[in-house]
Amino acid sequence: DHMSSGVLSCEQRSATMEPQGASVEASVHEVERRLGSCSKDLQGLRRELASASPQVEQRFAEVHDLVVHHADSHKESLRSAVAGLASDHDSTAKALAATKARLDQVHQTALSCEGLADRLGWGQLRGPPPRRGSTATRPSTRASRAT
Repeated sequence: DHMSSGVLSCEQRSATMEPQGASVEASVHEVERRLGSCSKDLQGLRRELASASPQVEQRFAEVHDLVVHHADSHKESLRSAVAGLASDHDSTAKALAATKARLDQVHQTALSCEGLADRLGWGQLRGPPPRRGSTATRPSTRASRAT
């Protein structure tokens, strides 16, 4: 029961991380698209201002460089966030797989124990099997084999 809830928790966490990663990735693509558009607009303005005074042109170049720098910085920050989410998703998926494998082992062990108890004729008894040396009576193994 505890392992099942752990597996369910891992699955839910994994499911919530996937949309977040996709959302951040979509934001990165949108920023890249806008940056390309801004760069084209700025180059068009630069051509229009070619006849302007050298001071205006210098200031325009500084602003352009500043915009590009901030956009690149923001883009890198978004890429880092996407990488972090992908890493979290991968570790959650690995933990989920390990938990599921362990749960499968426990389930297989439980099935083996139940099968052994049935073969020994303890399947119908209440509680744990009697201890060695106990005076409790056990069903005859010959009788259980005959059935």
